Amino acid sequence: MKPNFIRNLIKRFRVSRASTDSGDTPLTQVTYFGRASNIEYLYPYGSHGVPTEGSTGIGFNILGYEENKAGIFYNADLRPKDLEPGEYACGNFLNESLAKFLNDGTLELTSSTGSSIVIDSTGAITVTTSTGITIVASGTDLSLTAPATISLTAPAIALNGAIALNGAITSLPGSTATFNGNMEITGTLENNGVDVGSTHDHNFLGEDQGDPGVTDPPN
Repeated sequence: MKPNFIRNLIKRFRVSRASTDSGDTPLTQVTYFGRASNIEYLYPYGSHGVPTEGSTGIGFNILGYEENKAGIFYNADLRPKDLEPGEYACGNFLNESLAKFLNDGTLELTSSTGSSIVIDSTGAITVTTSTGITIVASGTDLSLTAPATISLTAPAIALNGAIALNGAITSLPGSTATFNGNMEITGTLENNGVDVGSTHDHNFLGEDQGDPGVTDPPN
């Protein structure tokens, strides 16, 4: 067997023309040793991507045939360069939409728009977005459960639809709670610590009329 044949079985190449991956076999054009050729590109089971122009890789001749080549691609120029030994990142390195698995157990999901979801080593989840968050629970209930407090902080909070509250409603000093529409309350309604609910007695005639007051509305 000739030495050149053995040496050419495995080669390094660069993508010279990116493909659209619309055929039966994923192929792209690469150059090596000053020659251009099509090559089948491989990815681990369960994942897939289309290498960009300029990506590099390692290729080999299947059964030794030069016209039957396959290769594994990567792009060293676009790789995340902040990983520690043992850490892993995957995603679209071209626009930096990535998932990073860090050594302390943190999972970072980031998009090219700057939005991110971070699950840190304690299990806490932080969602950051500059545009907005929409949660759609189609055909089922959406439940939020916490052992202590669920906090919503915004200049205005709009709740559309019937609202069922089981517990106390408190408007903190310096703030105002406004309700438009019918409101049915079961329990005690207090204003500054004074009961103003249905069990509270009201003086409808007033003491200035010399009446000691009544506890029921006039007919």
